[in-house]
Amino acid sequence: MQFLLDRLVETGRDLRDLADVRLAAIGPGTADELAKYHLRVDDQPAEVYRAEALAELLARNARGKRFLLARASRGREVLAETLRAAGGRVEQIVVYTSTDVEHADPEVAAAIKANQIDWITVTSSAIARSLAKMFGQDLHKAKIASISPVTSSTLAELGFKPAAEARQYTMQGVVDAILDAEDVSQ
Repeated sequence: MQFLLDRLVETGRDLRDLADVRLAAIGPGTADELAKYHLRVDDQPAEVYRAEALAELLARNARGKRFLLARASRGREVLAETLRAAGGRVEQIVVYTSTDVEHADPEVAAAIKANQIDWITVTSSAIARSLAKMFGQDLHKAKIASISPVTSSTLAELGFKPAAEARQYTMQGVVDAILDAEDVSQ
């Protein structure tokens, strides 16, 4: 959000230009970022922080409405597709670029190979694919914590079963899932 709002200011505009705009966020992280600019989210899923939940919420009144989706350079199209299917007009802008790290930090790779890493957190399907590419079967040497069922599904497709999956699809949810898994294993 920071990039979008900073760009608004750079182009000679300010937050008043958003006066009649409804703001939506998939999860609390984005809502918190908007709050730093004194902006409140109008629509956010109550418990499930996934694009599908926001799409369902917004699709109820999408017919004839215009939507601007500020998003990463890659990701799933479910929100845009659902809003279009519900009769909304959707424009998308990339506000940040998501790229893969080409080579693992040698110290991290060595620590994983030597079983010195207990947990690896995986917070998106793109990260799951990147980790599998960088570390291969060495990923089996650590427990994997997934942020969501979507990410867990991607991990499973790649041959990795998460030892923990967040119930709330946030970083705090990932931490809670790890703590729960550690409590069970002791």
